[in-house]
Amino acid sequence: MKRPITAQARHGSVARAITDGLIVLATVDVAAPPERVFRALTTDEVERWWGAPAIYTIESWKADVREGGTWSLIIRLPDGTALPAHGEFLRVSPLEIVQTRRYDFDHPTLGRRPTRVTTTLTPIESGTRVTVRHEDFGSSEAAHEHAGGWERFLDWLAAHAMTDRPSDKVVLGKHTAVIAAHADRERIRRFYLDVLGCSARVMTDEVDRFQLEDVHFCFVYQSTALDESAFTRAIYLELAADAPDEMRRKIVASGVKTLDLPDPHLYFQAPGGQVFKLVGTNEDLSLYESSTSSKPGSSAHAASGAAR
Repeated sequence: MKRPITAQARHGSVARAITDGLIVLATVDVAAPPERVFRALTTDEVERWWGAPAIYTIESWKADVREGGTWSLIIRLPDGTALPAHGEFLRVSPLEIVQTRRYDFDHPTLGRRPTRVTTTLTPIESGTRVTVRHEDFGSSEAAHEHAGGWERFLDWLAAHAMTDRPSDKVVLGKHTAVIAAHADRERIRRFYLDVLGCSARVMTDEVDRFQLEDVHFCFVYQSTALDESAFTRAIYLELAADAPDEMRRKIVASGVKTLDLPDPHLYFQAPGGQVFKLVGTNEDLSLYESSTSSKPGSSAHAASGAAR
């Protein structure tokens, strides 16, 4: 039974597709952020999830993911038959991929006719809503056949994202910060340089940056500082998370005290008093290792905002 293209496709973790014989619309909700889904769709990672041994598998994926770039792959049937296909990227952005598709063999319903596919990635609370619009079939038979194919494709994608999500590992990082009084500067320098054997990366009236192996200590000197017994004057432990945005929401929602510091990162005081700074596991934090400013994060944040 033909379903009109104006019908509303149901969203969910199970893929759904509809067609009027001219256009196919397909959708699925994927439990992964858009950038993760984009990578799964545009890199040779597709060879890990696109297909099934009893139906077909994908190999030899190649892609120049940019406007005007091309892509190609080989569809391998269970009997070993190789069926090549290729296309061109017409438009590429983090939330949309527009491309052409063409079989380099005589497909039973489509032949070698080029078609157009628009894939949209919409951020949602549970991850990403993937919506596919496939058009220019030239025949209703080809459209109906590909509607079923897109349901399989999106189900495979969603299953891959569920089983191949980034780990939830959280570790302590290597950057620390201490708010200290100017009167303590020489005592701090003697201890960290002479006692601990740190190397000095930066030493100014405003900030000292010391390094011990791969651990970095930063001391920001102020005219007044809290009493030594206060945790906010102690070392701020760096908490590195694979999914920092999600972890930030969890931390804030737990009701901990957050600290207002000149830095775009989240600083919070955990139960018991320890202060943490939250960063991403793979975030570039080199700015905090060599800056002569006591507010490097704030300056970079402001500059990036001005550039936008």
